[in-house]
Amino acid sequence: MISKLFPEQRIRFIRNIALYALPKITPYKISLVSLDWIRKKDPPIALGHACIKASLIQSFTSSQLSINDHTVNLFQNTLPFNKLCSTITQQILSTSPDLIAFGVFVWNETHIQRILNLLRNEHKYKGLLLCGGPQINYAPKGVLEQHYPQVNYFIRGYAENAMVDFVQCKIEQKNRKDEFSMLNMIQGLHTANTPDRGTQANVDLDTSSSPFQTSPPIINVSTQQFIRWESQRGCPFRCSFCAHRDAASARTPIGSLRVKRDLNLLTNKNSIVSDIAILDPTFNSGKSYLSVLDHFIENSFKGRISLQTRFEMVTKEFLDRCEILKDVVVLEFGVQTAIRAEQLEIQRFNNLKRITEIAKELTRRGIMFEVSLIYGLPNQTVESFRISIDFTKMLGANKIYAWPLMLLRGTELERRKFDLGLREEVLIPGELKEIVKERLSEGIPHVTSSPSFTRDKWLEMSAIAETL
Repeated sequence: MISKLFPEQRIRFIRNIALYALPKITPYKISLVSLDWIRKKDPPIALGHACIKASLIQSFTSSQLSINDHTVNLFQNTLPFNKLCSTITQQILSTSPDLIAFGVFVWNETHIQRILNLLRNEHKYKGLLLCGGPQINYAPKGVLEQHYPQVNYFIRGYAENAMVDFVQCKIEQKNRKDEFSMLNMIQGLHTANTPDRGTQANVDLDTSSSPFQTSPPIINVSTQQFIRWESQRGCPFRCSFCAHRDAASARTPIGSLRVKRDLNLLTNKNSIVSDIAILDPTFNSGKSYLSVLDHFIENSFKGRISLQTRFEMVTKEFLDRCEILKDVVVLEFGVQTAIRAEQLEIQRFNNLKRITEIAKELTRRGIMFEVSLIYGLPNQTVESFRISIDFTKMLGANKIYAWPLMLLRGTELERRKFDLGLREEVLIPGELKEIVKERLSEGIPHVTSSPSFTRDKWLEMSAIAETL
Protein backbone atom coordinates (compact mmCIF):
# COMPACT_ATOMS: atom_id res chain seq x y z
CA MET A 1 0.00 0.00 0.00
CA ILE A 2 2.77 2.43 0.91
CA SER A 3 4.41 2.02 -2.50
CA LYS A 4 1.26 3.31 -4.20
CA LEU A 5 1.45 6.63 -2.39
CA PHE A 6 3.17 9.67 -3.82
CA PRO A 7 6.69 10.21 -2.40
CA GLU A 8 5.75 12.99 0.03
CA GLN A 9 2.70 10.98 1.15
CA ARG A 10 4.95 7.99 1.86
CA ILE A 11 7.20 10.09 4.03
CA ARG A 12 4.27 11.43 6.03
CA PHE A 13 2.75 7.93 6.37
CA ILE A 14 6.01 6.51 7.71
CA ARG A 15 6.48 9.54 9.93
CA ASN A 16 3.06 9.20 11.54
CA ILE A 17 3.68 5.53 12.30
CA ALA A 18 7.08 6.37 13.70
CA LEU A 19 5.68 8.90 16.15
CA TYR A 20 4.03 6.05 18.01
CA ALA A 21 6.28 3.10 17.17
CA LEU A 22 9.68 4.47 18.14
CA PRO A 23 11.02 4.00 21.67
CA LYS A 24 11.45 7.08 23.83
CA ILE A 25 14.57 9.01 22.89
CA THR A 26 16.20 12.28 23.87
CA PRO A 27 14.91 15.23 21.85
CA TYR A 28 16.63 16.03 18.59
CA LYS A 29 18.17 19.48 19.00
CA ILE A 30 17.88 22.12 16.28
CA SER A 31 19.31 25.61 16.20
CA LEU A 32 17.43 27.91 13.80
CA VAL A 33 19.78 30.76 12.93
CA SER A 34 18.32 33.96 11.54
CA LEU A 35 20.55 36.98 10.87
CA ASP A 36 18.00 39.60 9.96
CA TRP A 37 17.66 43.26 9.04
CA ILE A 38 15.19 44.22 11.79
CA ARG A 39 14.10 47.80 12.30
CA LYS A 40 12.88 49.13 15.65
CA LYS A 41 9.20 48.54 14.86
CA ASP A 42 9.66 45.04 13.37
CA PRO A 43 8.66 41.82 15.15
CA PRO A 44 11.63 40.20 16.92
CA ILE A 45 11.49 37.24 14.52
CA ALA A 46 11.22 37.27 10.72
CA LEU A 47 8.04 35.85 9.17
CA GLY A 48 9.84 33.15 7.16
CA HIS A 49 11.71 31.93 10.23
CA ALA A 50 8.47 31.99 12.22
CA CYS A 51 6.60 29.93 9.59
CA ILE A 52 9.24 27.18 9.64
CA LYS A 53 9.23 27.11 13.43
CA ALA A 54 5.42 26.93 13.47
CA SER A 55 5.47 23.91 11.15
CA LEU A 56 8.01 22.14 13.35
CA ILE A 57 6.03 22.88 16.52
CA GLN A 58 2.87 21.61 14.82
CA SER A 59 4.56 18.35 13.78
CA PHE A 60 6.61 17.29 16.81
CA THR A 61 6.26 17.11 20.57
CA SER A 62 8.80 18.68 22.92
CA SER A 63 10.03 15.19 23.81
CA GLN A 64 10.89 14.60 20.15
CA LEU A 65 12.31 17.96 19.15
CA SER A 66 14.02 20.84 20.93
CA ILE A 67 14.18 24.12 18.97
CA ASN A 68 16.55 26.94 19.86
CA ASP A 69 16.18 30.29 18.11
CA HIS A 70 19.25 32.35 17.38
CA THR A 71 17.94 35.61 15.93
CA VAL A 72 20.45 38.41 15.43
CA ASN A 73 19.57 41.92 14.30
CA LEU A 74 22.24 43.08 11.86
CA PHE A 75 20.51 46.45 11.53
CA GLN A 76 21.27 47.48 15.12
CA ASN A 77 24.53 45.59 15.57
CA THR A 78 27.52 47.62 16.76
CA LEU A 79 30.09 44.82 17.13
CA PRO A 80 32.97 44.49 14.65
CA PHE A 81 32.32 41.84 11.99
CA ASN A 82 34.67 39.14 13.33
CA LYS A 83 33.59 39.70 16.94
CA LEU A 84 29.92 39.44 15.99
CA CYS A 85 30.41 36.20 14.04
CA SER A 86 32.44 34.68 16.87
CA THR A 87 29.77 35.63 19.42
CA ILE A 88 26.97 34.14 17.31
CA THR A 89 28.95 30.92 16.81
CA GLN A 90 29.53 30.51 20.54
CA GLN A 91 25.85 31.15 21.29
CA ILE A 92 24.82 28.47 18.80
CA LEU A 93 27.26 25.90 20.14
CA SER A 94 26.20 26.55 23.74
CA THR A 95 22.95 24.67 23.01
CA SER A 96 24.78 21.54 21.72
CA PRO A 97 22.65 21.23 18.56
CA ASP A 98 22.41 18.11 16.42
CA LEU A 99 21.47 20.31 13.46
CA ILE A 100 22.15 23.99 12.72
CA ALA A 101 19.88 25.51 10.06
CA PHE A 102 20.63 28.89 8.46
CA GLY A 103 18.44 31.20 6.41
CA VAL A 104 20.81 32.70 3.84
CA PHE A 105 20.00 36.12 2.34
CA VAL A 106 22.03 38.63 0.37
CA TRP A 107 22.42 40.81 3.47
CA ASN A 108 23.82 38.03 5.69
CA GLU A 109 25.84 35.99 3.18
CA THR A 110 29.23 37.21 4.39
CA HIS A 111 28.31 36.65 8.05
CA ILE A 112 27.11 33.11 7.42
CA GLN A 113 30.20 32.24 5.38
CA ARG A 114 32.33 33.33 8.34
CA ILE A 115 30.20 31.44 10.88
CA LEU A 116 30.32 28.24 8.79
CA ASN A 117 34.11 28.46 8.72
CA LEU A 118 34.27 29.04 12.46
CA LEU A 119 32.00 26.08 13.17
CA ARG A 120 33.94 23.59 11.08
CA ASN A 121 37.52 24.85 11.21
CA GLU A 122 37.92 26.54 14.60
CA HIS A 123 35.37 24.75 16.78
CA LYS A 124 35.47 21.41 14.90
CA TYR A 125 31.68 21.09 15.01
CA LYS A 126 30.74 17.55 13.92
CA GLY A 127 26.97 17.97 13.70
CA LEU A 128 24.87 18.70 10.64
CA LEU A 129 24.64 22.02 8.82
CA LEU A 130 21.68 22.94 6.61
CA CYS A 131 21.10 26.08 4.55
CA GLY A 132 17.96 27.49 2.94
CA GLY A 133 16.67 30.91 1.93
CA PRO A 134 16.93 33.00 -1.25
CA GLN A 135 20.68 32.55 -1.70
CA ILE A 136 20.04 28.79 -1.85
CA ASN A 137 16.73 28.88 -3.72
CA TYR A 138 18.11 30.66 -6.75
CA ALA A 139 21.52 29.02 -6.98
CA PRO A 140 21.84 26.98 -10.21
CA LYS A 141 22.17 23.22 -10.05
CA GLY A 142 25.57 21.89 -9.13
CA VAL A 143 27.08 24.99 -7.49
CA LEU A 144 25.90 24.88 -3.87
CA GLU A 145 28.89 22.87 -2.64
CA GLN A 146 31.21 25.45 -4.22
CA HIS A 147 29.55 28.28 -2.31
CA TYR A 148 29.10 26.38 0.98
CA PRO A 149 31.63 23.50 1.21
CA GLN A 150 31.00 23.02 4.95
CA VAL A 151 27.25 22.36 4.59
CA ASN A 152 25.64 18.89 4.58
CA TYR A 153 22.16 19.70 3.27
CA PHE A 154 20.33 22.41 1.35
CA ILE A 155 16.63 23.17 0.91
CA ARG A 156 15.46 25.16 -2.10
CA GLY A 157 11.98 26.69 -2.08
CA TYR A 158 9.28 27.05 0.57
CA ALA A 159 10.86 25.06 3.36
CA GLU A 160 8.08 24.38 5.89
CA ASN A 161 7.10 20.85 4.78
CA ALA A 162 10.58 19.90 3.59
CA MET A 163 12.07 20.88 6.93
CA VAL A 164 9.53 18.80 8.83
CA ASP A 165 10.19 15.74 6.66
CA PHE A 166 13.95 16.21 6.93
CA VAL A 167 13.85 16.47 10.72
CA GLN A 168 11.67 13.38 10.93
CA CYS A 169 14.22 11.41 8.93
CA LYS A 170 16.95 12.57 11.28
CA ILE A 171 14.93 11.68 14.37
CA GLU A 172 14.36 8.19 13.00
CA GLN A 173 18.00 7.91 11.97
CA LYS A 174 18.92 7.47 15.63
CA ASN A 175 17.32 4.05 15.26
CA ARG A 176 17.70 3.49 11.50
CA LYS A 177 20.83 3.87 9.40
CA ASP A 178 19.28 3.52 5.94
CA GLU A 179 17.84 7.02 5.54
CA PHE A 180 19.15 8.07 2.14
CA SER A 181 16.16 6.78 0.19
CA MET A 182 13.78 8.71 2.44
CA LEU A 183 15.80 11.91 2.18
CA ASN A 184 15.87 11.53 -1.59
CA MET A 185 12.06 11.68 -1.66
CA ILE A 186 11.93 15.12 -0.05
CA GLN A 187 11.17 17.70 -2.72
CA GLY A 188 13.64 20.57 -2.68
CA LEU A 189 16.24 18.82 -0.49
CA HIS A 190 19.77 18.44 -1.82
CA THR A 191 22.34 16.31 -0.01
CA ALA A 192 25.84 17.68 -0.49
CA ASN A 193 28.08 15.77 -2.92
CA THR A 194 25.20 13.88 -4.52
CA PRO A 195 23.54 14.62 -7.89
CA ASP A 196 21.70 17.95 -7.63
CA ARG A 197 18.15 17.68 -8.96
CA GLY A 198 17.60 21.41 -8.53
CA THR A 199 14.01 20.88 -7.35
CA GLN A 200 12.06 23.48 -5.38
CA ALA A 201 10.15 22.54 -2.23
CA ASN A 202 6.50 23.51 -2.13
CA VAL A 203 4.24 23.87 0.87
CA ASP A 204 0.59 23.11 1.45
CA LEU A 205 -0.43 26.50 2.78
CA ASP A 206 -3.97 25.24 3.41
CA THR A 207 -2.79 22.93 6.19
CA SER A 208 0.50 24.45 7.34
CA SER A 209 0.53 26.17 10.69
CA SER A 210 0.43 29.95 11.02
CA PRO A 211 2.97 31.58 13.37
CA PHE A 212 0.14 33.78 14.63
CA GLN A 213 -1.95 30.75 15.65
CA THR A 214 0.52 28.56 17.56
CA SER A 215 0.21 28.22 21.32
CA PRO A 216 1.92 30.29 22.53
CA PRO A 217 2.00 32.42 19.38
CA ILE A 218 5.41 32.83 17.75
CA ILE A 219 4.34 36.30 16.61
CA ASN A 220 2.03 37.73 19.25
CA VAL A 221 -0.58 40.21 17.98
CA SER A 222 -1.39 41.26 21.55
CA THR A 223 2.12 42.70 22.00
CA GLN A 224 3.22 43.62 18.47
CA GLN A 225 1.93 46.75 16.72
CA PHE A 226 3.67 46.22 13.37
CA ILE A 227 3.59 42.87 11.60
CA ARG A 228 4.37 41.40 8.22
CA TRP A 229 1.77 39.04 6.79
CA GLU A 230 1.08 37.20 3.54
CA SER A 231 -1.97 35.89 1.70
CA GLN A 232 -0.07 34.25 -1.18
CA ARG A 233 3.44 33.52 -2.38
CA GLY A 234 4.96 33.84 -5.82
CA CYS A 235 4.43 36.38 -8.58
CA PRO A 236 2.84 36.17 -12.05
CA PHE A 237 5.57 38.35 -13.59
CA ARG A 238 9.14 37.51 -14.58
CA CYS A 239 11.23 40.63 -14.03
CA SER A 240 14.87 39.69 -14.61
CA PHE A 241 16.17 41.47 -11.48
CA CYS A 242 13.69 39.89 -9.08
CA ALA A 243 14.15 36.82 -6.89
CA HIS A 244 10.42 36.01 -7.07
CA ARG A 245 10.82 35.20 -10.77
CA ASP A 246 11.99 31.61 -10.22
CA ALA A 247 10.71 30.83 -6.72
CA ALA A 248 8.01 28.46 -7.96
CA SER A 249 6.13 27.64 -11.13
CA ALA A 250 3.03 29.52 -10.05
CA ARG A 251 1.52 31.58 -7.26
CA THR A 252 0.82 29.66 -4.08
CA PRO A 253 -2.27 31.02 -2.29
CA ILE A 254 -2.76 30.50 1.41
CA GLY A 255 -5.95 28.60 2.21
CA SER A 256 -9.03 30.67 2.92
CA LEU A 257 -9.50 29.12 6.38
CA ARG A 258 -5.99 30.03 7.52
CA VAL A 259 -6.32 33.52 6.02
CA LYS A 260 -9.62 34.06 7.82
CA ARG A 261 -8.23 32.87 11.15
CA ASP A 262 -5.15 35.06 10.78
CA LEU A 263 -7.21 38.12 9.90
CA ASN A 264 -9.56 37.49 12.81
CA LEU A 265 -6.55 37.49 15.13
CA LEU A 266 -5.10 40.63 13.58
CA THR A 267 -8.32 42.60 13.89
CA ASN A 268 -9.93 41.29 17.09
CA LYS A 269 -10.24 43.26 20.34
CA ASN A 270 -7.15 41.64 21.90
CA SER A 271 -4.91 42.67 19.02
CA ILE A 272 -2.85 45.85 19.20
CA VAL A 273 -1.73 45.52 15.57
CA SER A 274 -1.97 48.91 13.87
CA ASP A 275 0.45 48.54 10.94
CA ILE A 276 0.38 45.58 8.52
CA ALA A 277 2.82 45.13 5.65
CA ILE A 278 1.37 42.51 3.30
CA LEU A 279 4.30 40.78 1.61
CA ASP A 280 2.53 39.37 -1.46
CA PRO A 281 4.81 40.39 -4.36
CA THR A 282 1.76 41.45 -6.40
CA PHE A 283 -1.16 41.73 -3.99
CA ASN A 284 -3.77 42.57 -6.65
CA SER A 285 -3.30 39.27 -8.49
CA GLY A 286 -4.91 35.90 -7.97
CA LYS A 287 -8.43 35.11 -6.81
CA SER A 288 -8.65 36.05 -3.14
CA TYR A 289 -7.19 39.54 -2.72
CA LEU A 290 -10.58 41.27 -2.79
CA SER A 291 -11.87 39.06 0.03
CA VAL A 292 -8.84 40.04 2.14
CA LEU A 293 -9.78 43.71 1.74
CA ASP A 294 -13.41 42.84 2.50
CA HIS A 295 -12.32 41.42 5.85
CA PHE A 296 -10.57 44.65 6.84
CA ILE A 297 -13.66 46.61 5.79
CA GLU A 298 -16.03 44.36 7.74
CA ASN A 299 -13.88 44.63 10.87
CA SER A 300 -13.43 48.42 10.57
CA PHE A 301 -9.64 48.15 10.79
CA LYS A 302 -8.22 51.56 11.76
CA GLY A 303 -4.48 51.09 11.35
CA ARG A 304 -2.30 51.08 8.23
CA ILE A 305 -2.08 48.43 5.50
CA SER A 306 0.65 48.58 2.86
CA LEU A 307 0.12 46.60 -0.35
CA GLN A 308 2.61 45.87 -3.13
CA THR A 309 0.55 46.32 -6.26
CA ARG A 310 0.76 46.55 -10.04
CA PHE A 311 -0.74 49.56 -11.84
CA GLU A 312 -1.86 47.60 -14.89
CA MET A 313 -3.81 45.07 -12.78
CA VAL A 314 -5.86 47.64 -10.86
CA THR A 315 -9.61 47.06 -11.33
CA LYS A 316 -12.69 49.06 -10.43
CA GLU A 317 -13.55 46.52 -7.72
CA PHE A 318 -10.11 46.96 -6.21
CA LEU A 319 -10.37 50.75 -6.34
CA ASP A 320 -13.81 50.69 -4.72
CA ARG A 321 -12.49 48.75 -1.73
CA CYS A 322 -9.35 50.85 -1.45
CA GLU A 323 -11.49 53.99 -1.44
CA ILE A 324 -13.47 52.64 1.52
CA LEU A 325 -10.11 51.95 3.21
CA LYS A 326 -8.46 55.16 2.00
CA ASP A 327 -7.52 56.22 5.53
CA VAL A 328 -5.87 52.83 6.02
CA VAL A 329 -4.43 51.54 2.73
CA VAL A 330 -1.17 52.64 1.11
CA LEU A 331 -0.51 51.18 -2.33
CA GLU A 332 3.12 50.59 -3.29
CA PHE A 333 3.90 50.52 -7.02
CA GLY A 334 7.30 49.46 -8.34
CA VAL A 335 7.56 51.24 -11.69
CA GLN A 336 11.38 50.81 -11.75
CA THR A 337 11.86 52.84 -14.96
CA ALA A 338 9.86 54.76 -17.55
CA ILE A 339 12.46 54.19 -20.29
CA ARG A 340 11.64 51.48 -22.83
CA ALA A 341 15.25 50.42 -23.49
CA GLU A 342 15.78 49.90 -19.75
CA GLN A 343 12.47 48.05 -19.38
CA LEU A 344 13.54 45.65 -22.12
CA GLU A 345 16.75 44.64 -20.34
CA ILE A 346 15.00 43.94 -17.03
CA GLN A 347 11.83 42.43 -18.56
CA ARG A 348 9.71 44.91 -16.63
CA PHE A 349 7.40 46.50 -19.18
CA ASN A 350 5.19 49.41 -18.17
CA ASN A 351 2.09 50.68 -19.90
CA LEU A 352 2.72 54.35 -19.19
CA LYS A 353 -0.68 55.44 -20.49
CA ARG A 354 -2.48 52.97 -18.22
CA ILE A 355 -0.28 53.94 -15.27
CA THR A 356 -1.14 57.60 -15.79
CA GLU A 357 -4.87 56.84 -15.95
CA ILE A 358 -4.81 54.77 -12.74
CA ALA A 359 -2.73 57.39 -10.92
CA LYS A 360 -5.31 60.06 -11.78
CA GLU A 361 -8.10 57.81 -10.49
CA LEU A 362 -6.21 57.12 -7.26
CA THR A 363 -5.77 60.86 -6.74
CA ARG A 364 -9.43 61.55 -7.51
CA ARG A 365 -10.54 58.96 -4.95
CA GLY A 366 -8.05 60.13 -2.31
CA ILE A 367 -6.21 56.79 -2.15
CA MET A 368 -2.62 57.06 -0.92
CA PHE A 369 0.06 55.56 -3.15
CA GLU A 370 3.83 55.43 -3.43
CA VAL A 371 6.06 54.79 -6.45
CA SER A 372 9.59 53.39 -6.54
CA LEU A 373 12.34 53.40 -9.16
CA ILE A 374 15.67 51.61 -9.53
CA TYR A 375 18.96 53.24 -10.48
CA GLY A 376 22.01 51.42 -11.83
CA LEU A 377 19.97 49.64 -14.53
CA PRO A 378 21.42 48.45 -17.85
CA ASN A 379 21.29 51.22 -20.50
CA GLN A 380 20.52 53.82 -17.83
CA THR A 381 22.12 57.26 -17.71
CA VAL A 382 21.75 60.15 -15.30
CA GLU A 383 19.56 61.85 -17.91
CA SER A 384 17.27 58.84 -18.38
CA PHE A 385 17.01 58.46 -14.60
CA ARG A 386 15.83 62.07 -14.39
CA ILE A 387 13.21 61.36 -17.09
CA SER A 388 11.85 58.44 -15.02
CA ILE A 389 11.75 60.69 -11.95
CA ASP A 390 9.88 63.38 -13.88
CA PHE A 391 7.33 60.78 -15.00
CA THR A 392 6.73 59.53 -11.46
CA LYS A 393 6.41 63.08 -10.14
CA MET A 394 3.75 63.74 -12.76
CA LEU A 395 1.73 60.82 -11.35
CA GLY A 396 1.14 62.71 -8.09
CA ALA A 397 2.29 59.94 -5.74
CA ASN A 398 2.41 60.65 -2.01
CA LYS A 399 6.03 59.46 -1.97
CA ILE A 400 8.69 58.57 -4.53
CA TYR A 401 11.66 56.33 -3.77
CA ALA A 402 14.64 55.17 -5.80
CA TRP A 403 16.76 52.19 -4.76
CA PRO A 404 20.15 50.98 -6.04
CA LEU A 405 20.27 47.85 -8.19
CA MET A 406 21.59 44.68 -6.57
CA LEU A 407 22.14 41.52 -8.62
CA LEU A 408 20.49 38.74 -6.63
CA ARG A 409 21.89 35.24 -7.02
CA GLY A 410 20.21 33.14 -9.69
CA THR A 411 18.24 35.98 -11.27
CA GLU A 412 18.32 36.41 -15.02
CA LEU A 413 20.06 39.77 -14.67
CA GLU A 414 22.76 38.25 -12.46
CA ARG A 415 23.37 35.51 -15.01
CA ARG A 416 23.79 38.13 -17.77
CA LYS A 417 25.90 40.63 -15.86
CA PHE A 418 29.08 39.99 -17.84
CA ASP A 419 27.32 40.23 -21.20
CA LEU A 420 25.73 43.50 -20.08
CA GLY A 421 28.97 44.87 -18.67
CA LEU A 422 27.52 45.40 -15.19
CA ARG A 423 30.23 45.91 -12.59
CA GLU A 424 29.50 45.28 -8.93
CA GLU A 425 31.18 46.75 -5.90
CA VAL A 426 30.91 46.32 -2.15
CA LEU A 427 30.64 49.81 -0.76
CA ILE A 428 32.54 51.01 2.28
CA PRO A 429 30.65 52.86 5.08
CA GLY A 430 31.57 56.35 3.87
CA GLU A 431 29.97 55.65 0.50
CA LEU A 432 26.67 54.59 2.05
CA LYS A 433 25.77 58.07 3.22
CA GLU A 434 23.40 58.73 0.31
CA ILE A 435 21.39 55.54 0.86
CA VAL A 436 18.97 55.16 3.75
CA LYS A 437 20.08 52.45 6.15
CA GLU A 438 16.72 50.68 6.06
CA ARG A 439 17.49 49.70 2.46
CA LEU A 440 21.16 48.83 2.68
CA SER A 441 23.57 46.62 4.56
CA GLU A 442 27.31 47.01 4.33
CA GLY A 443 28.93 44.16 2.45
CA ILE A 444 26.20 43.81 -0.19
CA PRO A 445 27.47 44.27 -3.75
CA HIS A 446 25.74 46.92 -5.86
CA VAL A 447 26.00 47.68 -9.56
CA THR A 448 28.09 50.86 -9.58
CA SER A 449 29.08 51.14 -13.25
CA SER A 450 28.15 49.86 -16.70
CA PRO A 451 28.71 50.81 -20.35
CA SER A 452 26.07 53.55 -19.93
CA PHE A 453 27.25 55.14 -16.66
CA THR A 454 30.50 55.53 -14.75
CA ARG A 455 30.97 55.11 -11.02
CA ASP A 456 30.87 58.89 -10.59
CA LYS A 457 27.57 59.02 -12.50
CA TRP A 458 26.22 56.24 -10.26
CA LEU A 459 27.11 58.34 -7.22
CA GLU A 460 25.31 61.26 -8.86
CA MET A 461 22.18 59.12 -9.29
CA SER A 462 22.50 58.02 -5.67
CA ALA A 463 22.60 61.66 -4.56
CA ILE A 464 19.55 62.46 -6.71
CA ALA A 465 17.66 59.54 -5.15
CA GLU A 466 18.32 60.96 -1.69
CA THR A 467 16.50 64.18 -2.62
CA LEU A 468 13.23 62.48 -3.60
